[in-house]
Amino acid sequence: LFELNNASARLRFLTIQNGKTTNVDKDKSSGGNVWITTAGGTVEDCVIKSGSTANCWGAGGGNVYMRSGRLSRCKLIGGTNNTNAQNEWVYSGGSLVAFGSSVIENCTITGCSSGAAPVGLYHGAKMVNCTIAGNGCGAAGALIIGATDGTKDIPSVVNCALFNNGEKDVIKGSVLHGNVTDVEFAKTALV
Repeated sequence: LFELNNASARLRFLTIQNGKTTNVDKDKSSGGNVWITTAGGTVEDCVIKSGSTANCWGAGGGNVYMRSGRLSRCKLIGGTNNTNAQNEWVYSGGSLVAFGSSVIENCTITGCSSGAAPVGLYHGAKMVNCTIAGNGCGAAGALIIGATDGTKDIPSVVNCALFNNGEKDVIKGSVLHGNVTDVEFAKTALV
């Protein structure tokens, strides 16, 4: 529905819902409701819900896909990443996928029932003071974190809570600061 392609672009006080992307092309097949490009942009005080991706190149983000920019004080509700089985290059994130200099702060992610984790953070993305709760995620867990190309730009999760996310509240491959510890940690340094 919305593409932000400028650092000064801003969405504020909106309800954004029912957006869908399909396999259009590699760079625009994610972010069913909101796509923030590497040029950036800001989304504040919004309710973003029921977005989906289908047969995408793999990046997901049914509600929001970020290459840069800021997502602040938003509620992400639902969201699905319906990538087809023949596409093995898939970043998790039924509701949200963020890369690079993306910052997600004071947000709530809930109601995602995708087979993928509701949130995928990669290559230095930062999540601060957020809640990921009440998602029906499967074995992928609640939050997938990684620097998939072997870089040292590992995402950070600061002062966040994860609970009631189905099969497992799992976080993999990250440095965590001041988080609620009611989760399973795999290859994680607690500081």
